[in-house]
Formats: sequence, structure tokens, C-alpha cells
Amino acid sequence: MSDIVGDIHAAIKSLAQTTLGTDYLPLRKIIDPSENDARIIVKGFAVKHGEATNTEGVIKAYTLNQKFQLLITNSAFNRDDENTVQDVFNNLYDKADDFLNAAFLTKLGLPSTVLLVDQPEIAEPAILSNGAALLILTFNVKYRRVIA
Repeated sequence: MSDIVGDIHAAIKSLAQTTLGTDYLPLRKIIDPSENDARIIVKGFAVKHGEATNTEGVIKAYTLNQKFQLLITNSAFNRDDENTVQDVFNNLYDKADDFLNAAFLTKLGLPSTVLLVDQPEIAEPAILSNGAALLILTFNVKYRRVIA
């Protein structure tokens, strides 16, 4: 049995680690990122699954569009200084852009599985209760599986 979605998820995590840099660590709390201890993980990231929908494909295969989210966090040390917070947001947007560029160019490093990475959306950044700035990047991964 093939592990297509697991392979795509692992490829996204790997690409995120590469493009974000080694100072970004995987978040332990993905469902509610505010539960992460921002003192331990100053810069972090996580990958979440989204919905998958069927799309037209070819005979003897099915093609799915699956949404994924890349959550990127960075500590907003001085939340009272809004200029500093804006600098943190700018950095998060730049990191998201670096990831998207690499994902589009490489098809997540899975060109035999991934047909297309597209439909990027970036939610408005937020400051979480733990003091971390959060940016959520949502994108679509179109992949095909041969019916065997």
C-alpha cells in the first residue's frame, strides 16, 4: 500500500525546515498553536491537513486536490512596540514566500506524485496568547493515484 498523503506531508515538513532554516523547530501543539511554550520554541512551524476533494483526472486513476496549512510562528518579544511586531510579521511573510517559491518550483520534491502546488492563501497574522506571532499559509496540492 502506498502512503501518498504521508509522503506529501513529510515532504512539506522537510521543505519547510529547509526554507525556514534550522532555527525554526517543529511545534508540538498543532491544533492550538497558542498552547506551545513560546519560551522554549521561539521560532516554530507545523503542517496541518485540510480537506481533500476529487477533481477530473484520467481513466484508471483518481486525482485529488488536498489543502495543507503551514503554520509559522515567531516570538513577538515586545508586543507593546507595534513597529517591532510589524517587523516580525514581515519576516513571517518573507518565510512563507520562500516556502511557496520552493514548493511551486519543486512540486515538493515529489514530481512523480504531485501534479501541482497552487492556490496559496495567507491569513492575516495574529498574536497568540502565548506571545507568539502566527502566520498561516494555506495551499493546494494536486496529486494523482493510479487505481490498482
